[in-house]
Amino acid sequence: MLRLYILRHARAAVATPGMKDHDRSLTELGSDDAKRLANSMRQLQMLPGEVVCSPSRRTKMTLHAIMGAFDDAKAPQIEYQENLYSGEPADYWKAIHGFANEKSGMIIGHNPMCEIVAAGIGGEGEPTSVSMLRKSFPAGALAVFDLPAKRWAEARQGEGRLVNFIVPAG
Repeated sequence: MLRLYILRHARAAVATPGMKDHDRSLTELGSDDAKRLANSMRQLQMLPGEVVCSPSRRTKMTLHAIMGAFDDAKAPQIEYQENLYSGEPADYWKAIHGFANEKSGMIIGHNPMCEIVAAGIGGEGEPTSVSMLRKSFPAGALAVFDLPAKRWAEARQGEGRLVNFIVPAG
């Protein structure tokens, strides 16, 4: 059994004139949301062994904030992949299939891809979480799936079970 975490970056500032989308940072509320998520991850012992993150500023800032969850645990291996910034679902699946960690991996990316990939993983799971995920995948939300595969390369759409869906309070 593998555990997959899909995290949409926390709330980001609107681009100012001349600013590249890639360079948008988190808002103060987004930073606070990500820190609260780190606390939830620590309390629930939902700590991935590996993270593949989009290289945008807002995803890096989200990653930095959730690293607080690993205070007493081994920090995950981190890799940045440009294809998570502007890619398609196939790019997200390529990242998932490429995880080296034997048990757990996290993708930190953007919508609409986080929502599309999460919706395609499987419709079964914890009822409240499934209902919330079907409505939307807000900024700063974390979807946690169990996959029945033994290796990441064997993970398939439609086979996952949603264990938890954590959304920002505000």
